[in-house]
Amino acid sequence: VFAAWYTSYNIESVKGNFWDNAEMMEVVLDALEVTKDAKYKTMFEVMYRNFIEKNGADWQGNKYNDDIAWAVLFSVRGYLLTGNTAYREKAKDQFDKMYARAFTNTYGGGLIWYQTKTSKNSCINGPAMVACCYLARATGDSSYYDKAIALYTWSKVYLFDTATGKLNDNVDLDKKS
Repeated sequence: VFAAWYTSYNIESVKGNFWDNAEMMEVVLDALEVTKDAKYKTMFEVMYRNFIEKNGADWQGNKYNDDIAWAVLFSVRGYLLTGNTAYREKAKDQFDKMYARAFTNTYGGGLIWYQTKTSKNSCINGPAMVACCYLARATGDSSYYDKAIALYTWSKVYLFDTATGKLNDNVDLDKKS
């Protein structure tokens, strides 16, 4: 099934959009992590090169902060699974830049979803928490754990409804409830 998906969608070409390419690369990393088969490492390396060729070395032109978080995830996981330090350095560089532009103290913290918009969404804060944990592990820098805890705490206060257990999509800074 994996081979049929990979071949029929020409996965290495990264013809799709930024975030769905990132997710496809994570699928390949999942296969590498589970099987330890070197063919998945090779697949990932090709996809990574093609992703950089398509999207550039600096992803900050993408206004969607969650897209960058998804790409950081495949980069840092790529490092953890292959040992290629270039992946770790790319993940760290791009996360740090994205975090600096997306974090605001409005409503006590959290990351904005899209540059020039005012909503703080689950789709950025969740993956950013996970990316922080991976980055702390990959770099040995515990300040990433501090960021993960802060984002988790913020999300629990502003996005989680304790009465229903529902995690809301967003809180919009321009709309008062």
